[in-house]
This record gives sequence, C-alpha cells and structure tokens, in this order.
Amino acid sequence: MKKFLISFTTILSILCLTCQATFAHTCKSKGKDYVQRSGSFMLEIIGPSGTQQVRMNLKLAKTKTYSALIKDSCAVTVTPNYVTSNLYNVQCLETSVNTKLDVDNNYTIIVLDFTYTLPAHATYTKVFYDTCTERGLPARMNFNVYSKDDSNKERTLKRSHSTSAETQSFQTQVNLAQVGIKTVDYYLIQSTTMGFYIEYPKYTLHFNENGGSDVSDITQNCGTTVSSLPATSKAYYNFNGWLLNGSRVSSVTLCGSDVYLTASYTPVNYSITYNLDGGSASNPASYNCEQSFTLNNPTKKKYEFTGWTGSNGSSPQKTVTIPAGSNGNKTYTANYKRIYTPPTLNAYDRYVFVNQKIDKNNLLKNVHAYDEDDTDISSSVVILSIDYGTKKDNNVTTLNTSTKGTYTITYKVTDKLNLTTTKSVKVHVVEDTSSYTKTNYRFINSNFLDTIHQNSVWKETSQYSKLVDSLNAKSPYKTYKL
Repeated sequence: MKKFLISFTTILSILCLTCQATFAHTCKSKGKDYVQRSGSFMLEIIGPSGTQQVRMNLKLAKTKTYSALIKDSCAVTVTPNYVTSNLYNVQCLETSVNTKLDVDNNYTIIVLDFTYTLPAHATYTKVFYDTCTERGLPARMNFNVYSKDDSNKERTLKRSHSTSAETQSFQTQVNLAQVGIKTVDYYLIQSTTMGFYIEYPKYTLHFNENGGSDVSDITQNCGTTVSSLPATSKAYYNFNGWLLNGSRVSSVTLCGSDVYLTASYTPVNYSITYNLDGGSASNPASYNCEQSFTLNNPTKKKYEFTGWTGSNGSSPQKTVTIPAGSNGNKTYTANYKRIYTPPTLNAYDRYVFVNQKIDKNNLLKNVHAYDEDDTDISSSVVILSIDYGTKKDNNVTTLNTSTKGTYTITYKVTDKLNLTTTKSVKVHVVEDTSSYTKTNYRFINSNFLDTIHQNSVWKETSQYSKLVDSLNAKSPYKTYKL
C-alpha cells in the first residue's frame, strides 16, 4: 500500500535542513544553568503528490536562566517555515504558546495543534515515535481519531472511509530540552523522529471467466479506476465484455469493497452448405456450439435418398446429427438412387350377355395404362389370357359367351423402360331374359346415372343417350338391352 510518512525531527536552531545530525554530539556548553533561547524541529510529509517539509521555529519570549525556565511558565513564539510548497495544507494553529509542566513538574514542554488535508480514500493505520535519545520520548502526538495505545511508541488509528479529502488534526507535545531551547553539559542531542502512517486501502477486481481463459485479478488502491479491462477467450464463443450485476462495463472504480465481474459471450455461428442435387429439404443454414439437431432428409421425384456425405464422412448416412459442442463450417451432399416405377394399369370387372359378340377390341375398350411420367400408354395394353375355368385361352381374339359364367381376363402393359404391369379382372356372362315376373322388376330413376362407372359399357355414346332418355322420362315406356 502507498504510505504517507509524517516525521518530526528535532534539531538545533542552527541546524541546516540538509544535515539534520549536525548537533548529534556531546555538547559542552557554558554551564548547567545556561539556556539557549531558540530551537526548531522539522515536520516532513511524504505522499503521492511529493514531499513537503516545514520547519517549526521556536523562541522563548524572554531570556531566562534554567532555574527560572523550569519554575514558571514562559511564552514561546512559534513560526513555521515552509521549506517546500505546502502540498498537504499543513497548518500550525498556534503562533505563541506557554510552556507547561512535564511529569517532573518542570515547565519544559509546549503543546502545538496542527491540521492538514487527508486525501480522499486514504486512512490512518498507526503513529510511531523514535526514542533514540537518552532522555526517552522527546515528544508525543495525539490524533483526533484513534483507538488505543498499543505501547509507549505506537497507536492504532481508525478512520472511516471517505470519498473526498478531509481536514484532519493532531496535537504534538514537544520537550523544549530536546529542540535546542535548553542544553546541558555532556547531554547527547540527537535527531528525533515521530510520525504516523496514512495508507490507501487496497481492493481487488475479481474476474469470473465463465469457462474462458484465465484472467489475473487486479488489486489497486481505493479510489483508483481500472480503465482498461483485460479480455478472455473461450473456444467457439465471441467474448462480449464483462458484466457487473448483469450490466456491461468497460471500466471499474475500486472503492469500499472488492468488485466481481463475469465474462459474457455469444456463440460463434458456423455455416452449413447443402448440395441437394435437385432434391428439396428444410434445414438450418447455420448453427452454433450450443445447438443440437438432426438433418431432415431430402426428397426427389423418381429417386430414393440413400444418405448424406461430406462433413460426416464419405459413406452415406441417412441420419446425420450435429450435437451440441460441434464447431466449424459444414457441407453436406445428398445422395440418391433412381427409382423405376412400373406403369399403372386400370381395368374393371364387366357384364355381358350369353351369345353376345365381344371381340378383342371390345375387351380392350376402357382399359387404360400410364407410365411413370403419366404418359398414356393404353395402346400398349395386351390381353394375356382368359381363364374359363376348364381351359385357358392364351391367344385371345374373342370372348366365348356361349355359356354363362364368370371368367378371368388378364391384361398386360410394358412401358419404354421395359417395366411390366399385369392385372386380372372378372367378366360375367349372364342370360338375356326377355320376360320377368312382377317380383323380378327393378325400378331405377335418374339418380342411377351418377352411379355408373366411367368404364361401363353404358357410357358408350349410343347406349348412354338411350339410358338418359329412359331414366328422365316421367314413366317407363321402353326397354333396351345390350
């Protein structure tokens, strides 16, 4: 800690400022009753603004013998001499004082009151005395704030923290015999130092790196500012500065207590590039180390997705997850294999009458086929066979309707990719009965038109128009048969 040292040095009046020990010798004077009229002591303050020296010149108001001096109180003139500029506003409050009785009931001491300016944030710690003379303590210093005497030489001082400079006071009790007023044969006169410490309390700026690189704490004097805060770093994050109670700060003044800062970060964003090769998928274009997700697989018409390659490796993987803690830009390529779809073949069951003539073209009528591009390839449909139960016709030219029954017709179509589709349907050969009993009649109305299948023979132009006319009539008037 920075310390201010205030020292008092007793010297003879003829003492040169730069040579305080001039009279540190055995003084052979004119006799025990001889009294020297003048004396002085030095007050010195050492602080951050520089060093200040004040010499306190003391002079007896009248010439007295030693016997007269110790018997009665005597006036002493006090004159400060500021050897250096008055940096700390040191003031002696007396210009003239009277001598007082010492512990031996001799009038050999004087008491002086001083004030000075204590800098902001500074505080006392202790006062000390140098007892190097044979006669013991040459002076005492009493302060306006202290706790107790720790010893004859030292006091522990207390002063509450202040953010502004304050005027402080102390009192000095000086023994005239030690400052040149009185000399005695064979008495060793030495320089005497007494003073007190003033310190700046120190506080520490603590850094919580929050997972980042180490930052050393900073300890400075109370009232000082850390104007340039150090930086920290954290893998996969950008450092955003320091937070004090949740708010970002760029400097900190240490005053009254330690300060604790916490590092703030934002994750680094990394890009993700996709080569979908004509497919489509919804996936993030970027990510950071705090995120975790699985890629959505793409779709592509006529293709099957076989997996991702790229940042996950050269072997296709259908499930690719980017876990939390990942970093770096990534690239993924979608891989597919061609899917060949067989053609679509549409054929339906149908009814015909016994002995009705149905040739191959009639059997292919209303049978439709489409390839994977939805191109109509109905012209490529062929009849593979008709299964009559007792025999099978593999070279169909007509439908045998001589006997009623239900038979199986199998169709086949092949597209340009040589992909084949087959489909089997039923053909029902029924009797053509021209007369029915009353219980055999079936009455239908025009709503029946909506139930006719698109590929029904009744949809043929000539037959359909007759059916529409009949069903829309107010009463049945004709019967048509196929």
